[in-house]
Amino acid sequence: GDGKKPCTCSNARADMGSWVYDVHTDEKLMKYIHKLRAEDKLNDRILKALQSDDQTYVLYALRNGESLESIGEGLDRALVGQESSSPIGSLDLPFGGCDCDEDQMLGYSWTNVVHDSTLLDHLFQLYFAWVHPVYTLFSEGHFVESYRGYKHQHCSSLLVNALCALACHYHTPSEDDEVDYNQLGIQFAEAFHASFEPGDKSMTSIQATAVMFLVGIARGSGLRASAYLRLASDNIAEISSSAVIELPSHHVLEKYGRFVAWRMALPRVIGDVEASSQALPHILSLLILYDYSIVHLLRPLLDLEGFPSMPVEEVAWTHAQHALFLLEHYYRAQYTCRHQTVLQMFAMSSICGLIARFFPTKSTKDSGVKDGPDAIALGFEILQESNISFPVAGAIQELLRREVVGSSVKLPLGHPLASPRSSHLTYSYGDLMDVCTRPSYRQPFWGVREKFDKELAEDWYRQSPEYGFKSPESESVAE
Repeated sequence: GDGKKPCTCSNARADMGSWVYDVHTDEKLMKYIHKLRAEDKLNDRILKALQSDDQTYVLYALRNGESLESIGEGLDRALVGQESSSPIGSLDLPFGGCDCDEDQMLGYSWTNVVHDSTLLDHLFQLYFAWVHPVYTLFSEGHFVESYRGYKHQHCSSLLVNALCALACHYHTPSEDDEVDYNQLGIQFAEAFHASFEPGDKSMTSIQATAVMFLVGIARGSGLRASAYLRLASDNIAEISSSAVIELPSHHVLEKYGRFVAWRMALPRVIGDVEASSQALPHILSLLILYDYSIVHLLRPLLDLEGFPSMPVEEVAWTHAQHALFLLEHYYRAQYTCRHQTVLQMFAMSSICGLIARFFPTKSTKDSGVKDGPDAIALGFEILQESNISFPVAGAIQELLRREVVGSSVKLPLGHPLASPRSSHLTYSYGDLMDVCTRPSYRQPFWGVREKFDKELAEDWYRQSPEYGFKSPESESVAE
């Protein structure tokens, strides 16, 4: 009470002004005290859980009206068999040791394709190890927080199904597999399609749509996949507050300078991979794609009429050779090309085709330098490795073969690319259109050339030496 007026309780008689106890009151009081102490310990246990990673389970259970005793038992079960093997932590941590499946335990699941938390954890490992470092479409930390907390701010069923569909392509087949990952990937994609709403402009929907673009091109369905990319791009542009500024075509030098400045500003641990015994695959991909970006930027100038292309050829050739060097001696040597991204497949095939077309021979005995046949052979080999899980690699091989046919490169008899029967009859025009949305992986550079300033050549003479290009009169390594 308040120290002045006696309290009343179930054991106190209403007509008495002081405490009067029934028989066995002492024993009942002791039991009541023990019960209160147990409840205090349980409350303390739950409060500590709310301050830790167990909060997901506690909050969910409280919202569903579970008793404190039931919540405590659930927390005790969570201590059994806990382990974390995923780069993003064990996503089913609060529910370990439960005999019922996750859907029954939670009443909600991000995906209905599978409920095996170990399998999902494996797919998340694959995605965040191989895809996310290259295609950072969303925040890993925000995704994990929403996934574990059953919040829809940074996670959705669409996004989970999409990333799992893509992750299935990165699983290395084994005789011990109890799951057909090819079929599982199809099921995840079908689950995405079943709940996909094109009018949904939420950020997770846009991110999931972008992931499905990667799924589509991984399967060699670029034409259909491009619809996802276009939808994601249109939706993000619609909600973006920043306007897109188009740079005039004569600013090629400025773009080149920005690329070079970015590369020079990289920390040594990232930029100097040749001094590292084992650089991470996504770091190598980053540097390979940097070289490809330079080549891609300069490509429209290589056969531009009236343009002094020799200095540009030297720079393009140097970056193309360095990209192949990183791929062969670092990426492939350490990781194979089994898990390389589809973007890297297209980039390297484009570089190999460019060398075959513009630099078919070499003027040096350096075995590290690739001429046309060397580049084409390497391109074919790396695509063969990727073809294990990425059907698109087979179609890109055919596109590379056609690139050889249109060049001056002569492959030795018996080479897999020398005969059109090796793959030509397997892929129709429609198949190749589906892969690239055009019958070749070459970009439509004619559209870029049309936008070039008429004074581009004159400006190049005057400005290019400031960016490290040799004067047009200098001899090129391509000669």
